[in-house]
This record gives sequence, C-alpha cells and structure tokens, in this order.
Amino acid sequence: MKQDQVPPDSPDRCQGVGNRTGSQCSNRAIKDGKCSQCLSDHTTDYAHQDWLTQQYKKAVRSKIDPGTEIELLREDVLTVRALIAARREMIKDSATFHEHSGALSTLLTKAEKLIRTLVELERQNDQLVGKEAILGWASNIHNIVMDKITDRFEGWEDVGDELGELLAESVVHVSNKKEE
Repeated sequence: MKQDQVPPDSPDRCQGVGNRTGSQCSNRAIKDGKCSQCLSDHTTDYAHQDWLTQQYKKAVRSKIDPGTEIELLREDVLTVRALIAARREMIKDSATFHEHSGALSTLLTKAEKLIRTLVELERQNDQLVGKEAILGWASNIHNIVMDKITDRFEGWEDVGDELGELLAESVVHVSNKKEE
C-alpha cells in the first residue's frame, strides 16, 4: 500500500471517484473528504481529451494500410448493423420502443458516421466505383459479347439488344436510380 493510501473501510478514505475506473479513490482524505489529487482535479477538459483521442486515432490510422482500414470499417459497419437488428428485435410495443429508442438512435448515428468515413476513405483511395465507371464496365461487357456473337447464329441482333437492356437495368439497379 502506498503511503497516502488507506484501507477500503477507513473513515479517512477520500470520497473522490476515479474518472477512468469509476471506483472510489483509495488515498487519505485531507480536506472536504478528498485527497490532494482529487481536490486539484476539478474537471477534465473533455474537449481537449477528445481532440487528443482524435489525434491518436489519426496517428494509428496513418500506419494502417488503407485497404486494411477499409476492411476494418466494413466489419465495424456490419457489427453495428447487427446490433441495430438485435435492438429492433427487442422492440415489441410502444413501451419497449421508448425503452430502446435512445440506444437505437446512438447505434444509427454510429452507423451513419462509419459509413461516411468508409465512403470517404474508399473515395480517397480510388476504391469507390462511380456511375461513369459502372456505365463503362457495362458497355465493355456488351461490346465483348457482341464481338463474340456477331453473325454466329440467327437472331444474334435480338440477343445483343436484350443483353444491352439487361445490362442497363442492372446499372440502374446498382446505382439505386429508378428507371425513367
């Protein structure tokens, strides 16, 4: 036991509560039921602490391969989605809705932040496929197939047209746009 510390059942024990542990301080109280350390620790500068946390995360993130970070973020998104689904399953009526709405709201906010971060990271690392790339890919597939089937059998033009329509429908579906 350190010199300033007292046994747990001592009436001279500090009444302060540790910020990290949430348990009672084990030092000897010297004034107003608190030790010198708890008296001097008025309030934690949470904004500064949050800023330091963000700086640490940036430093760690810079050492991680972007592909690995993207994969980790995707796993986090899947985890949060599973937690949201589990929380939704707990909601049976309006009473349980109110009971779980705070946690559900927090999870939805986390999911939104994770997805935004993931999309931005994919965009920065040229891993996000844009509409033009999808259209180009579909056009290339159509041209490759048309080169292989041209004049090979009767009705090849109809097959090419049908294939073009199917690819167009697929692109519309992937880009989440409704057919006009």
